[in-house]
Amino acid sequence: MARYTVSARKYRPQYFSEVKGQTHIVDGLRNAVKQNKIANAYLFCGLKGTGKTTLARLMARAINCQDPTEEGEPCGTCSSCAEPNPLNIHELDAASHNSAEDMRHIVEQIRYHPPGGGKTVILIDEAHILSKAALTVLLKPLEETPEHVVFILITTEKKEVLNTTISSRCQVHQFRPIPRATITDHLFQVAGKEGVTCEREAVELISEQAQGSIRDALSLFDLIVIFSGGNQLTLEDVYQHLHFLNHKIYTTLTDHLFSGEVGEALLIYRDGLKRGYDSYQYLYGLTRHMRNLLVAKQPATHGLLPTSSEVATAYIQQSKRIPTPLIYQTLTILHDAYKEYKKHPDPILYSEITLARIGCLQHDAHNPPKAASVGKQQPIARPTPPKEPLKSTATKPKVGEPSPNKVVDKVLNPPPPKETSASFGTPRTASERTTPPQEKKQSIPLQATNTEASFFPTDEAILRQQATNKQRQEKEAPPSSTKEPSQPQPATADTAQTKAHRQSSPPKKTSQVPKWVAKAKENNDLAHLVKALDLVPQ
Repeated sequence: MARYTVSARKYRPQYFSEVKGQTHIVDGLRNAVKQNKIANAYLFCGLKGTGKTTLARLMARAINCQDPTEEGEPCGTCSSCAEPNPLNIHELDAASHNSAEDMRHIVEQIRYHPPGGGKTVILIDEAHILSKAALTVLLKPLEETPEHVVFILITTEKKEVLNTTISSRCQVHQFRPIPRATITDHLFQVAGKEGVTCEREAVELISEQAQGSIRDALSLFDLIVIFSGGNQLTLEDVYQHLHFLNHKIYTTLTDHLFSGEVGEALLIYRDGLKRGYDSYQYLYGLTRHMRNLLVAKQPATHGLLPTSSEVATAYIQQSKRIPTPLIYQTLTILHDAYKEYKKHPDPILYSEITLARIGCLQHDAHNPPKAASVGKQQPIARPTPPKEPLKSTATKPKVGEPSPNKVVDKVLNPPPPKETSASFGTPRTASERTTPPQEKKQSIPLQATNTEASFFPTDEAILRQQATNKQRQEKEAPPSSTKEPSQPQPATADTAQTKAHRQSSPPKKTSQVPKWVAKAKENNDLAHLVKALDLVPQ
């Protein structure tokens, strides 16, 4: 019985032309072989299953090929190409040989030329797992590599290697994810060689699940072919074996949710749980379905739909029935559900609540919330603003003419000022107004004759206040004879003469005039205080 070989190894490319989806790198390596411009070190970075190790081995064979073709391909017939494990190609797995001692062992080996001639090629796979000490050991050999040595480093973690000084010593090649259409065509080629009949929708679903990796796509292909019996590959087989819900289930589930039929949606969800599907798969599949509906909204983005034309048509038809805002809100709810899913003690209950929230979106869109009313209070009727600004028809009154507005009339026609007598604002009588100005002094009464004058001080009140102020000052300031000196000082001749001079000099008169009286005297406008001012010492 022949030994079974998986498709990923059985159909591994043996020439540059067989490599899929990496044309930008293949062309560069071919030109380097044709022009004999081989770099001292290469660094291959990219996702898993994109052909990094395959191209590294092809490059090692092409470098040591004794008779390469004009296109830079290895001949496949020489001793170096025919040898399955050539002595001048050393492949090292950094996952198990990542210490500094392992790197020192390699550095010792590259000192010697290979026995069969050619160049020694060192392939270090999973280079990002190398320790810091191991990378330090490789710095000098990578910078000053002998002419007969070529290093090829392979890694899936670009940041782990590019952040070091290793990348500056290597020629870096970034591998791209394989397009879905390229994977689909390659799977059909393998299926034709294996004699397997495949449905196109099934192959496209496998290509979608591979996510840019040909190796993963071939592994899924082998697995489903064995599960289905070995001769036929159907879409139903793919759904069952990948434990992946059919898009028709999500289409029905979405129709029930956006129709407000939350109960029907929960029954579909529970049916999936009975068949062994996980709640997290439901949320993930529903999120992918909503993404496809959003992409199907615009004709320009129909090419982004990751399915066949038949399924894409179903997405386009359903997207026309669902408004775009509802799709955005559903994606927001599902995104929040991912964050809280693992924290919730009951994931099934949390998934049902999430579906119920999505089912309420359509109801909320048709019935927006109303403002709450307090009791039976009626809303306040607000006057609507006029469509055109109101124009005033009133004419501006002239100065001197009466105005209907009292405020305007007071501003335009102010009343004449009231004439008051000189005696503290006492209103003047008719006889005073007819008296000539020079005779006003003689006609001013000394006492107030009306009630308004009672609010102002009279002559007698002024005299009484002066007498009271004088008595208060005498009480507060005791006579000098009663004062006792705080500290007796010896009498000298100078002090005796000073005392005699003070006794002989007459005392100075101190003015007892209040400040308000002095100010009135300066202004000469308080005629009724003349008699009081005569009593004050000048």
